[in-house]
Amino acid sequence: MRSKKSFYITIIPIIISLIAGVILLSLHNRIGLRSKAALIAAGERSDMNAEISDMTAEKEDIEAQLTEYNTIIDENRTLMTEVDSLTEQLSSYNSDIENASQLNADLKTQLSEKQAYADNLSSVVQKTDGSSAALSEGEHKCPADIESGRYRADGSGRLLIYDIANNVTASINLSTIDSHSYEFEIGSGEKIKTEGSVTLTAVLSE
Repeated sequence: MRSKKSFYITIIPIIISLIAGVILLSLHNRIGLRSKAALIAAGERSDMNAEISDMTAEKEDIEAQLTEYNTIIDENRTLMTEVDSLTEQLSSYNSDIENASQLNADLKTQLSEKQAYADNLSSVVQKTDGSSAALSEGEHKCPADIESGRYRADGSGRLLIYDIANNVTASINLSTIDSHSYEFEIGSGEKIKTEGSVTLTAVLSE
C-alpha cells in the first residue's frame, strides 16, 4: 500500500511538471509566433510608409510641374494675344502704306499734270490775273493746259469744245460773230481745239 502511495507521490509531480512544460512550451511558441508576426507586420508597415512617402513626393513633384506648365500655357496665351494684336496693327499699317502709295501715285500724276502745265505756259491762260494768251493751233486739255473755269475766246479763228467723252459740244467760228468773241466754261477732263488766230482770256468771277 505504501509502495503504491509512494509511486503516486513520485509520478504526480513528474506528470505535473510535464504538463506545465508542455503548457509553457505552447505559450512560448504562441508568443514567438505573435512576435514574429508583429515584426513582419511592422516591417511591411514600414515599407508601406516608405512607399507612401515616395508617392507623396512624386505627387508633389507632379503638382509642381503642372503648376509650371500652367504658367507656361498662360504666358503662351498672353503671347498669342499680343501676336494677334500686332498682326492687326501690321494689317492696319499695310493698309495705311497701300493708301499712302496710292496717294503718292495720285500726287505724282498731279505733279506730272502740273509740270506739263508749267511746260506749256506759253499756251496756258492764268486765271489769277485775268491775263490773255494767244493759243497755238491744236488741242488744249484741262487741267494740263488750261485750268478749270470760265473763259472768253477772241479772234478770227475757229474754236471746238469737247466734253470728257470727247464729244464736240460747241463749234464756234469767231470770224462770223460780230464781236469776234465767245465765252465758255471748261472742266477737268474736257478740252478745246483751236484753228487759226484765237486768244483766250480768263473771266474772273466776282
